[in-house]
Amino acid sequence: MLAAASLIFLALEAPMQAAPLDGADLCDADGRPLDVATALAAPERVRALNLSGAGRTELPAEVRRFKELRTLEVQGGGMKSLPDWLAELGALERLDLSGNPLGTLPLSVLRLGRLRVLAVRGCRLAAIPESISTLPAIEDLDVGGNLFSTLPESLGELSRLAVLHVTSHYLHTLPPSAVRLTRLRELAVYPVDFADFPLLTGLPALEILRLNGGSRAMQTPGLTEIPPSVLALWNAIDRLPVRLGDLTALRTLRLAANKLTAIPPSLARLSRLAELDLRGNPLPEAEKGRAKSLLPKARVEVDPC
Repeated sequence: MLAAASLIFLALEAPMQAAPLDGADLCDADGRPLDVATALAAPERVRALNLSGAGRTELPAEVRRFKELRTLEVQGGGMKSLPDWLAELGALERLDLSGNPLGTLPLSVLRLGRLRVLAVRGCRLAAIPESISTLPAIEDLDVGGNLFSTLPESLGELSRLAVLHVTSHYLHTLPPSAVRLTRLRELAVYPVDFADFPLLTGLPALEILRLNGGSRAMQTPGLTEIPPSVLALWNAIDRLPVRLGDLTALRTLRLAANKLTAIPPSLARLSRLAELDLRGNPLPEAEKGRAKSLLPKARVEVDPC
């Protein structure tokens, strides 16, 4: 009797193990929330799953059952790898793995042919593989805050790409193939080498261009130590090309925290520009005034006198 009572006491004292999907947010095709029991009983109803913020070190095996899943978010966990079966979720269109120390882009991700949005920000990726071109449906790609110093030439094969974020402390140039991204509407890349500007002016659909430098580029999760050789690359822009005015579709241009001292006259050709951020640049007062006069309809942000 005493032994049985001891066992009961120990069972009560033992910590409860969380179920793999505890804390998950699940939704059906109409965006209505589903509880875990319902989702597991009818896995074909699950369209969206958010497992972020739980510090997960692996993707729960139960996720494999959600064959109609369209959106999967697992941000800020401790996952160093992903299971091969992830590739079986062929209906996936949106995948956010940001903040997991993956190190490499898993092969199972590159097999998701219907993926339209992929975010792997701050995942300590040492490289973006040439096989990124196996994701032909990609429209929005965020690979910022990683460790790679180059981008693959195959990037230019992503013909549907409309949004590209490659903000990285280590990357400061773009592959020549980027000029083929003719549908690109938004680009964020800093620091950037001035030699890339001729390439950028060949992107006719570009509406949002973010070329911020300096401390604004430091807001990257997952990176704690930045070597001096990389720090030296920041604030790389000290002048703007005369052909900047060729980007006639531009609506937003962010150039904060660089080393600009002058504004090219071609800026006046950006008739659609609604927002220009020049804060944090050592611009003389005359150049600040000139920027505003060239773009009378735009909101021009500069440092106060």
